[in-house]
Amino acid sequence: MSTMVAERLDEAGLKRLLGTAFEARAEEITILARQPLKGRVERVAVAVRGRPRSIIVKHVAPEIARRNRLVVERWLPTVGMRDATPSILGILTVPDPAHVWPVSGDLGARTLATLERDPARVEAAVALIARLHRSFADHALLGEVRLFGGDMGPATHSGNLRDAIRAVEALAPGAASSVARAALLERLLLRLRRLLRDAPRRAAV
Repeated sequence: MSTMVAERLDEAGLKRLLGTAFEARAEEITILARQPLKGRVERVAVAVRGRPRSIIVKHVAPEIARRNRLVVERWLPTVGMRDATPSILGILTVPDPAHVWPVSGDLGARTLATLERDPARVEAAVALIARLHRSFADHALLGEVRLFGGDMGPATHSGNLRDAIRAVEALAPGAASSVARAALLERLLLRLRRLLRDAPRRAAV
């Protein structure tokens, strides 16, 4: 409860938003517990007319909230994958125009990072990711996805490697006086150039 997220979340505003989402009065909603997850993300346990529910709230920039809403309400439904993501219950605005609070359903605490990995769950996750990529290959909305979501495809991978090579090469003059530092930079360059040469094979895979 001492995190930055916990200090800044407008609980009264959250109750009003949930009241609209769950067709209840704000006074019928009780915030039971708040669990920081990562960064500015919380899991919030609430009761709506005594019935327990769990939601996720995030403190993000408006453009990220817009992207999330496009994913949930436009892009995934277009390819029949609406059920692959939790619904967005609403977006809580605050006086600070640089941030908003998207509020969404909670998929639960189990993830693929747990020690007790279930092969069936891993297989299902891989199948879902593959389906997502197949569904959007050459899709008419792909331009919109890249515009608002950012392009994270093979070109981005290769571009990042080229940027890294240029950055390391720029350090070479300053490292010339140190044999150990120069050797380190050379190893980094070899590794980065190897990855860049391998980029077409990765893209094909």
